[in-house]
Amino acid sequence: METIKKLLVGSFAVVSVLGALHATAFAVPPGAPGDQCSPQIANNAAAAGVCGPVCSRLGLRFAGNWSNDASHGPVATCISHHTGQAVCGCAAVPGENCSPQIANNAAAAGVCGPVCTRLGLRFAGNWSNDASHGPVASCISNGAGRAVCGCAAP
Repeated sequence: METIKKLLVGSFAVVSVLGALHATAFAVPPGAPGDQCSPQIANNAAAAGVCGPVCSRLGLRFAGNWSNDASHGPVATCISHHTGQAVCGCAAVPGENCSPQIANNAAAAGVCGPVCTRLGLRFAGNWSNDASHGPVASCISNGAGRAVCGCAAP
């Protein structure tokens, strides 16, 4: 009984830690912006309702573009891999994004510019490599980076 009690308490601690990580903005790095497989999209009126959750699940936002044309390469790939019947155009969410280490202000633009540009965003000028800052700590713990860059909409 004592062993089971310890295991349950230990499991609760793991669940609590995982729950705390899940609540942190960067517990899971966002997916890559671009076309993402989705269920069938009937028309423009239905697109946001289908694509919003598809993109959100990946830590992205629906950019407004989509396709269900089976001759469109990304849609054809989704269909052939049985991962969807259409694609949603997903874009990065402005905010703090994981990056390699940033030595100082002089180095920030050189590191953050490419990080933000790769996401279709622009470097906003803010950054942090303070490991006690929640997003930095999450980037470090999941191996996604050593710092964060503030990225804004283009």
